[in-house]
Amino acid sequence: MSDIKKTTALVLDDFEEDRMLLTRFLEKLDLNVVAFADLYKAIQFSKTLTAHQDVFFLDLILSASQSGLYILANRDSKFQWLKDIKLVVISGMGDTATIIKAMELGADGYVIKPYSESLIKQKLIEEGVL
Repeated sequence: MSDIKKTTALVLDDFEEDRMLLTRFLEKLDLNVVAFADLYKAIQFSKTLTAHQDVFFLDLILSASQSGLYILANRDSKFQWLKDIKLVVISGMGDTATIIKAMELGADGYVIKPYSESLIKQKLIEEGVL
């Protein structure tokens, strides 16, 4: 058995097609992937975490009652399980103000949809995950 730990990625995106596409990209890079359609499922999963998660891909627009910016703004209080995880925003919102706001709130990276497999790989390399 190998002693090499596989990198783990969490994905939170309410749009199934985007969630499945990113999951396929990450699995091709040999990452363990756990994907969620909504924040509540991610929170429930976080209560079972026993191992370190390496990167969390977060969509900004999740639903009428959920926002990626809300998660970023409350990372140190309500979402402490995200505190030590690289957090990369994935969003169709590519305007400068939104990107700056996400970065000011603590995002480690920002990827604008639509994205390619090579762009995701590059972002993981930049963040030191790969």
